[in-house]
Amino acid sequence: LEQLQQQVRGCTACRLCEGRQHVVFGSGSPTADVMFVGEAPGREEDLKGFPFVGAAGDLLTK
Repeated sequence: LEQLQQQVRGCTACRLCEGRQHVVFGSGSPTADVMFVGEAPGREEDLKGFPFVGAAGDLLTK
């Protein structure tokens, strides 16, 4: 996964790279029984570079 993450961070294949602050890449165990997939990172996720730190993260925490 580390190699894929490095490739994604350097991606300039579309215009999304022009406005982003960070590439938001998942984390966790590759052998986990459960995985949460978000539709698209929001502003907070882009600023911090981690998934589910904005409103979606608050909802998951509850």
